[in-house]
Amino acid sequence: MRVTLWTFLLIWFLAGCNTREHTNIFDPQNPADSMNIGLQISASTDQVVALSWQSPGNVDYTGFNIYRKIAGQNSFSKLATVCDTCFHFSDSAVVSDKEHLYYLTVQGKDKESIPSKSVTTVPGPGTFWLLDREDYAIYHLTYDLRHVLNTKYTIGRPQAMCFNGDYTRALVVYSYFRYMELFDVATGNGLKGFDDLTRPYDCIYNPFQKTFWIVDASAGGLYSLSPSGTTAPELIGSAPESPVQIRFGGGHFYFVLDSDRNSVWVFDSDGAMVTELSDTAVANMEQPQYIAASPDSQILLIIDQ
Repeated sequence: MRVTLWTFLLIWFLAGCNTREHTNIFDPQNPADSMNIGLQISASTDQVVALSWQSPGNVDYTGFNIYRKIAGQNSFSKLATVCDTCFHFSDSAVVSDKEHLYYLTVQGKDKESIPSKSVTTVPGPGTFWLLDREDYAIYHLTYDLRHVLNTKYTIGRPQAMCFNGDYTRALVVYSYFRYMELFDVATGNGLKGFDDLTRPYDCIYNPFQKTFWIVDASAGGLYSLSPSGTTAPELIGSAPESPVQIRFGGGHFYFVLDSDRNSVWVFDSDGAMVTELSDTAVANMEQPQYIAASPDSQILLIIDQ
């Protein structure tokens, strides 16, 4: 019995002497080559790249070190050190159209942690908006299309979208849902919805009238809507019978593709109908599918089936 007891105590003692796991981010024997601190790109333009991250958890630290490497450079260099309560950083010294790589470390009292996983972006002029008609969503993407800045889930299949003059409000039309929605660009929050049109199919912003223009592919017609959303859509012209596309050509002219009449209507910026380019007026045009106009409205490109 005494031998059995000593054997048990020996096993228990040896078990307690097993090698501990080196999981602390400041431990030089930590086998991990990086830590996951949630580092991500929250903005990327030709003026600034914004980073955000999360707290490293239950460790004592005094701040964060941010490292950067731009395409053409051989190694990372320290860009900045921020305080322990900072979880955002904006890099304003960026180079447009060049790849930027970032990582950060956590600064302890006398040690620096293992690096975070790196993130990559190519800053550039502008961002992109993508309509996902399968998942019913609108994505706001960075210039390099690598990062999603914001996601707006829609009430149905989004058909088209346009922005007002200062990009603070947007209009999205749902052709199958027979609905239009104004929303705040910064937050993605819906502001007001409209079900006045039978099948809103395409939209564009008219900077001269400071209104959205919408075409109704089912009931026909060209309509205007104020970005404030205080009034219902107003009829501009009833001539188009089944308009499916509207494009601005510059020079105060707008072009509306009419699928039923196989023609293109031309309106001026005040909403007055100028002319109709029919299949008899345009040589060899039979079933136009898509239109695009030059900035001076001197050339109209037509994809014909």
